[in-house]
Amino acid sequence: MSNPYLISIYPTSIFALLSFIETNYYSSLKNSKVKFFVVFFVLSLLSMYGKKNSANIDTLLKVKFSIYGALVYYLLSSNEMYSITSFIVNDKNERIVLHSIIYYFVILSLMLLPKDN
Repeated sequence: MSNPYLISIYPTSIFALLSFIETNYYSSLKNSKVKFFVVFFVLSLLSMYGKKNSANIDTLLKVKFSIYGALVYYLLSSNEMYSITSFIVNDKNERIVLHSIIYYFVILSLMLLPKDN
């Protein structure tokens, strides 16, 4: 298996980018969380193709991993989570960085869980 510490950077960068765009430009858009959830899922899935070691991973596993990442994205990018962390940092862009760091460690911990046999 490839290095999970480096692999976790791909979805984290997608998380940070989409969170920044959503927070700064589309926060008033109706159902923006659902739309960004779908965009995150698609980008996450597409990011798994074209890598050296991705050819030996089944497509359904890639979909499963993308769903996990998108669910964590949905949870961490919710307004409720931002309000919980607002006592740590007040600036919304700094909160995006904080949530991106949290996202990285959640995805990393999911990757380091024991695999099914």
